[in-house]
Amino acid sequence: MTLRNQCRTARKAIYIQGNQVERRFNNGEGDLIRSWVERIKRCEVAAGLASHQPHVLPECEKRGYGADFYFQCCYIPDNFKPAERDQAMAAIKQLPKPVIAYKVMAAGRNKPNEAFEFVFKHLRIGDGVCVGAFPKDKPEILAENAALVLKYSEC
Repeated sequence: MTLRNQCRTARKAIYIQGNQVERRFNNGEGDLIRSWVERIKRCEVAAGLASHQPHVLPECEKRGYGADFYFQCCYIPDNFKPAERDQAMAAIKQLPKPVIAYKVMAAGRNKPNEAFEFVFKHLRIGDGVCVGAFPKDKPEILAENAALVLKYSEC
């Protein structure tokens, strides 16, 4: 079974939150990141790493930290500059494992149609998105987001 199929059929996964990965990565604590991934795998679940910075995950992959999948933020929090989204998509294309893109709508700054169209134009088969929603203010938001995924993805 290929890694992509293994992740696709996995029912359980754990990922390390982006700020934690970035802090340890920037402090040169790669062995700690690797130990976290190994600990997750000992629980027989897929292990992932997240980051807000586009250079971190490709470098984690090169250094062999052992993640099964990645979570790549489309923007650096509090910046939300369009160039950051392009850098995130370039980082995703460097990764040989499945990636989940998040903050695709830039915390509400991007129109949903444009955000979904852009992200699905750049993601590969086997990649995915994680989208926040606030149904209290807009109860139909989950159905709208699901419709946009179907419209712009290869589902």
